[in-house]
Amino acid sequence: MVLTNVLLVCYICVTVFCTCGVNADILDRFSHRLETDARSLTVNTAINTTRYVRNIASPAISIIEQFGYPAETHEVQTEDGYLLTLHRIPYGKITPSKYQKGRPVAILHHGILGSSDTWLLRSPDKDLAFILADNGYDVWISNVRGNVYSRKHISLDPDKDKQFWNFSFHEIGYYDLPATIDYVLNVTNQKSLFYICHSMGCTVFFILCSTRPEYNSKIRLMHGLAPAVYIVHKPSPLMKLIISNTPSLVQSCKEQNIYELFPLRKFTGRLGRALCHKTSPTQPFCLAGVFLVAGVDYQQLNTTLLPKIFEHYPAGSSLNTFMHFYQNIVSGSFHHMDFGEADNLIHYKQKTPPEYNLKKVSAPVSLFYGDGDYLIKKEDTEMLASKLSNLVGLFKVPFPFFNHLDFLWGTDAKPLSDVLTTAWCGVKK
Repeated sequence: MVLTNVLLVCYICVTVFCTCGVNADILDRFSHRLETDARSLTVNTAINTTRYVRNIASPAISIIEQFGYPAETHEVQTEDGYLLTLHRIPYGKITPSKYQKGRPVAILHHGILGSSDTWLLRSPDKDLAFILADNGYDVWISNVRGNVYSRKHISLDPDKDKQFWNFSFHEIGYYDLPATIDYVLNVTNQKSLFYICHSMGCTVFFILCSTRPEYNSKIRLMHGLAPAVYIVHKPSPLMKLIISNTPSLVQSCKEQNIYELFPLRKFTGRLGRALCHKTSPTQPFCLAGVFLVAGVDYQQLNTTLLPKIFEHYPAGSSLNTFMHFYQNIVSGSFHHMDFGEADNLIHYKQKTPPEYNLKKVSAPVSLFYGDGDYLIKKEDTEMLASKLSNLVGLFKVPFPFFNHLDFLWGTDAKPLSDVLTTAWCGVKK
């Protein structure tokens, strides 16, 4: 028991130090030694892309091709100079018609700290990206600015220029998402598409459609899985602790010039494999950490998947993104970034940040929630639903403990199949 506690403390410390900018080489050597003692696996690397590269070495492409599906990498430039990587599965194995025209287009958008990898980690019969491809969809998987695949800019260096990290989910919704949608529609020669999102991927959708309402007509149907928009439920003791300490943590990060949080590193994957694999005595601590944040659901979590998850997640984000979520949680509303009274007057010509006007969201929307989700609860999703003028439906996943991450990695694929069914209803519309 003493040994397991020591290993757990080491893992937590290394993860925290990673976030706070401690020398990565030292941590990498430590984690490599720990992994060598436990087991030996290979580690993925990030990528560089051009506008379109057919055969490119990246974790996402490797996973897709490993399962026997076609894969493409595309790069999109936003209005403000960020370079975003998109991964594409143009057709499936069950419907392998390479030359079929008019195939319905679907974008999958990850949540906070995620990447396109998060939609690909299980198997073709469980992961929504493959399910959609096999049911006739042209599937595109997005990556937001600052994550492992989109850590690029035409002039700013993410390792040297703190201005690169001067964004929250507002900029992702206002710049990244429209650039992605326009690019995908142009390549596919379509006028509209399906949009499927998890958590923050839904946040940015509502920002886009409320601030740039012309994009509503480009959405055939939006499917929101655990949408992180309104967070009004009574916070848990852990959440209260996090909320109360957030201002001091943010200030500490700024004092140390830390504006990138939880980047994907080799040693986090190595430590995950060493400490969270099925034969490790420390795996219960890994489970406890996941369940403490997302919700307890032993029925849906395949514990053998944990090491693979930590190879790909977390994939990085900005300090401002977390700060923006904090502000909305504290206020119980869905508003623009609060820069303080003086700067708000400059940005918004008023002392307080304006709320996003969801009356402008006219695209058809379906929302899904799980009863076991600690982060986005039923009352949060119901409040969002009450603000929408074109709500197709509000659906509860039919499993009693379904949590925030089960939408991505739950062992039962039925909730995702339900989303697929809803999508086909939209096609017939």
